[in-house]
Amino acid sequence: MPLGSVIVLVVTRVIQMNITKIKDKYLHNNCLAALANMAADTKNLHVMACQRLITLFEQLSKRHRKLGEDYRQWSEKSDQESVNPELTLEISIHEEVLRMILEIINGILYHELSSNANLVHSLLYKRSLFERFRSYPNFQEVVHNIETVIAHFGSKLDKNDASMTVEQVFDIIKQQSMNFTSTRLKKLPNLKFRYVEEEHPEEFFLPYCWTLVYSGSTIFWNAEKICIFNALNVMEDDLGSELGAGDDGTVGNGAPAAAQGQHSTLTPDETVVSAVSV
Repeated sequence: MPLGSVIVLVVTRVIQMNITKIKDKYLHNNCLAALANMAADTKNLHVMACQRLITLFEQLSKRHRKLGEDYRQWSEKSDQESVNPELTLEISIHEEVLRMILEIINGILYHELSSNANLVHSLLYKRSLFERFRSYPNFQEVVHNIETVIAHFGSKLDKNDASMTVEQVFDIIKQQSMNFTSTRLKKLPNLKFRYVEEEHPEEFFLPYCWTLVYSGSTIFWNAEKICIFNALNVMEDDLGSELGAGDDGTVGNGAPAAAQGQHSTLTPDETVVSAVSV
């Protein structure tokens, strides 16, 4: 498996684990930024990496749909002028993360479609997954290119015998990839993010790292004598929720910092730690 595919596979698995278990906004933001930086130069992505990327999008999509249904049910039972801030925030978070994944896929298709037959095949296999996003104004631009690719390659495959083998399907995809030009796709801004270290980064990283050590190790620590963070308020079970995610698998209090063009670090008040003495 190529190194690039290993990186995509590992990072997407980390994101999935982070969504369901760790729920650490800092980790999630930087994983998405790493995938975005790789998108334009991703070649020959392995089938397992492609499937993992699409599966991640599918899981977030299902959660987004469930949140929408919950909000509609809540609206029917409550005053029409009232707003549920928690559900509204969760929906906006998921929409921003879903859009970023679509932008990552767009970056791969626009720059390296001819060398990513596995990704095209994965998109064709899950083509119905993207249909419902046509009606969302925030997704129409990024879904357009994906649907263009699906329509082109899907039409070529539909002209052939339905009993084709997987090898024959890939032969057609590879052949058509050579004839498909990026001019048929809408060029989106390149996703490039860089790590910007804020002043006195130790004020965040030292308490943050020691909080993880304190919560995750089996070593006994006298909480009353710890002054680098407020140990009395840190519990292993609620560490993830304090970092900005709910028990239902949401991914943080806002869009990825990198996606907003902001610093990729979190400020101290966004974590459970409190830098009392460093």
